[in-house]
Amino acid sequence: MNKKIFCVIAGFIIFSTLGFSGERDFVKDFPNFYVKSRIEVDSKSEIIELHSDSEKASKLLYSKNGNQSDYEILFENFAQEKWYDSALFYSQKSDTLYFHINTSPAVINGIDVYFDAGLYTFSLEKGTFSKSEMKRYYAAENWIFAQVWKAYVEKQKDFSGFLNFVYSISDSCEKVFAVKENTGNFLENEAAVEYIFQNNLFSSDTSNFLSRYLKRTENNQITEKSAYTLNGVPELADSVCKNTLYSCRFFYTDDGLWIIREHSSPVKITDDSGKTHTVYKPDYFEPLLLEDKNGNLCRTQPEALKNFKINPSENIKNLETVCKTYKGTLLMEDMDGVSYWGFKKGELTKKENYNQIISFIDQTQENEAANKIKMQNSFWEVTTLILLCLCLTLIFIITFVCSKKFDYHLSKKDKKLLFNIQDKERSKISKDLHDSVVQTIRAIRTDVEMLEVPQKEENHKQNIINDLTNSIILLRNICYNLTPAEIVLAENSNANNSADLELLSVIDTLCKQFSQKTKIPCTINTAADFKIPFFSLEVSKNSIRIFQEILINIEKHSFATSVNIIISNDQIEEQQMTKIIVIDDGIGGDINAMMKNKHHFGLRNIVENINLIGGKVEFYAKPNEGMNIILKIPCEGKNES
Repeated sequence: MNKKIFCVIAGFIIFSTLGFSGERDFVKDFPNFYVKSRIEVDSKSEIIELHSDSEKASKLLYSKNGNQSDYEILFENFAQEKWYDSALFYSQKSDTLYFHINTSPAVINGIDVYFDAGLYTFSLEKGTFSKSEMKRYYAAENWIFAQVWKAYVEKQKDFSGFLNFVYSISDSCEKVFAVKENTGNFLENEAAVEYIFQNNLFSSDTSNFLSRYLKRTENNQITEKSAYTLNGVPELADSVCKNTLYSCRFFYTDDGLWIIREHSSPVKITDDSGKTHTVYKPDYFEPLLLEDKNGNLCRTQPEALKNFKINPSENIKNLETVCKTYKGTLLMEDMDGVSYWGFKKGELTKKENYNQIISFIDQTQENEAANKIKMQNSFWEVTTLILLCLCLTLIFIITFVCSKKFDYHLSKKDKKLLFNIQDKERSKISKDLHDSVVQTIRAIRTDVEMLEVPQKEENHKQNIINDLTNSIILLRNICYNLTPAEIVLAENSNANNSADLELLSVIDTLCKQFSQKTKIPCTINTAADFKIPFFSLEVSKNSIRIFQEILINIEKHSFATSVNIIISNDQIEEQQMTKIIVIDDGIGGDINAMMKNKHHFGLRNIVENINLIGGKVEFYAKPNEGMNIILKIPCEGKNES
């Protein structure tokens, strides 16, 4: 019995040892490290920064699933650091983790080499962070690069060590360090570094040197594309990644993510024992916009903040005493140590002290809220009018379509009568829209233009004015399509209903509207011997409706990318005609099938309307070869061109 109990206990101990000794736990795995900072990504994962004073090293971990045993090491800095400063920020806007470090150099072959300083980003891919998604934005200064070459290549001919540094500051892409020999062959990696060393080709001009020798590869082929472009954002070199041996902190406002950088200078101090040391004390802090309000990585330094300096606190760790955020505004203490500046949406405001800047922001937001309500009220008034206009247009379209269906059962005489009734209704609706809705929107636009708003709301005001202007243009186009101005002019100037309507002018306007609306180029060409024709009002009105029907069909059914119109004179027996050929490069089709399709009213309407005025129409189309429509419209006479 005792033996059985002993075996059970022994088995339990062995199982426990085997079962749990292999379990990961970052607290146990890194016993000499403590948590320096942590950021919660979501309810189940977080970013943890570990630091060890004894080992003089740091690590960045991604702890997943709410379990400290389930983690991935995202970053480890070069060990044996003498000093170290870092900052972390997770942007929910772009799902990006920003990590900035500033650390002391390592001594390599008796020379100081700076390894890890700079800005790093980790993108959240497929719901997780990964070391493979790390990007480093680091513009190595020339003197730092020269130190690396001297430490590795000149001192020890350690070509691999030099390449490790080069690759650590290059783009996250497939790449190779290569040099082309006189024979045209490429030497790669260590062989390339050795060749450069032996032929004295090294240059401490970091950017030019790496742009020349560090190349991207595509399909295992060396390209001419540089792999040293700060991951495709070379403009970052002008600010965030330049002079990287500095400390910084992150702040988030309505403008986006700011990185506040420390500028410092060496100062010699003497300790109690009489020894002299060199320390760096901040001269000022500088604000740089790292990520814009839409989550895009940038290096924008707003014009108002060019050369702007924030009063330095004792050190970067006390930055919050001189730099704050309040209601989306970045607040910064002036170099005088008393007054405060506020920056938001391109505007920089200065007040005598912190309390005054806070009061100013509160009052500004109250004014903005009041103006926003005013502008919203104006917007809804305009929207209501536009909706009313659209409803009237919809009613007209429904009535028009229904009349089209009924149209096929009428005699030619009745069809002409119905057309005249429809034409009068179009004119009435067009006039009512223009004289009421359009004029009302114009009046509202004038009121908005005269409305006084704060500078910050000027863009919003201008957007409303632009919307009102676009609404006026839209309504005027609708009015024109209902009854073109040329028809109104001809009706008013010709009581005898004779022929003084510029039909070709209307066609030109309709084509321009069509191109503007559909983005399909529409060109008009006339024959060399073309003579300007005259048309009766009845012919002109029907022709306009026919042409509108053609353009509607092209827009809705053709999938065309261009439309060409050719106009010439023609004659059928003794009747003088104007021939209009409309050519589109769309999908074409079977004309017989289209004409038989009971839902395809467009082509049948064209035939019916051209017959009403004694004209002719021909259709030519094949699948995938576009369509040609030839109209022959009877004229009353011609002018000499």
